[in-house]
Amino acid sequence: MARDGSSSPAKLERDERAPVVSGGDAAYEGPDRISSLADALLHHILVFLPVVEAIRTCVLSRRWARVWTGIPRLRLDDGAAEAVGSFPALVDGVLRRYDARVNLRDLTVSAHGGEEELGGLGNDDVVSLVGAAARLVTGRFRLDVSRGINISEDYDEEANLLALPCFERATEIAISIADMAVQLTSDNHRGRTFAHLTKLNLSDTFVADEGELLSEVVSHGCPCLKTLELVDIHAGARELTIHTASLLTLCVVSINDLQLLEVDAANLRWMKVKDCFDIDAAETEGSAMSLSTPAMEEFYWEDCCPEEVKLVREPAGFLHKIACVDSASTYLSFISGSQSFYTRILQLFSSTCTEVLQIEFPIKPVHMI
Repeated sequence: MARDGSSSPAKLERDERAPVVSGGDAAYEGPDRISSLADALLHHILVFLPVVEAIRTCVLSRRWARVWTGIPRLRLDDGAAEAVGSFPALVDGVLRRYDARVNLRDLTVSAHGGEEELGGLGNDDVVSLVGAAARLVTGRFRLDVSRGINISEDYDEEANLLALPCFERATEIAISIADMAVQLTSDNHRGRTFAHLTKLNLSDTFVADEGELLSEVVSHGCPCLKTLELVDIHAGARELTIHTASLLTLCVVSINDLQLLEVDAANLRWMKVKDCFDIDAAETEGSAMSLSTPAMEEFYWEDCCPEEVKLVREPAGFLHKIACVDSASTYLSFISGSQSFYTRILQLFSSTCTEVLQIEFPIKPVHMI
């Protein structure tokens, strides 16, 4: 990642030492009690410093040379580019020097500057840092990149592909990158899976494989996944077939061009579908949704009804709330004679046996321009 002449943790480690001054003009010459603290306490202290300042502690003494490489939580923000000269060099230097034996419980990388700006992340930088995160993170990994690049009209699959490697130790992953297409990769044949992943969030991004690999990894490569959130998927997820016994919460919102949603989740408790199927009846032709969710308790629907809908296994005895949110602009949209989109969705659960079933059917107002 490093640019020529840029600053990095290596340069920070070579910075000239400065005397520690306390109160007056004279440097403090008393006993160094802080350095005698256990590493775990020092790591806890350094967590509260900006990452650049935490790295600079390495010049204090030999005792501090690698203390910063054991910080359990890291936040790398491109706002630090001004301090080090190059944000990619900072990210690369930090992750290369990080102690792989450390439980990196929380890693966040956030970049909102253009690639051509000083310190901006390029696609190769993003791929490299994600690979390092897959090796190091034992908890939560968050990637939030917004560079103001529109790839929807001039998409180069090879140049704009972000192949997400297998995170064998991570428990949560959240990816938001508007100018690359995310592709989950599976190493099941090697016995490698997202073994500890409990939450996956993809937002404001593209999916590279029409949803095929995403469906495969979620269904067969995430044995502990409890929450799946797919929000603002601009393209590439036309078919989602999810078969999992671990999933408890499913949220699919604004998935453009979705044609098939198939969910077979024996323990799913909560599900939301919003703005995924095209309201134009001509575009809705050929679309389908199939649900096998016997343990579902709450179902939230704010969408058009696919051409084919079926409930394979009813949530008998569990379902207690259905929310069908309509808007005045779609309230008079009908299919199959006189049935509205929402009437068809409600009919899916007409034979569900529950003592108390709460049905919400609010109509959102249309804002006149």
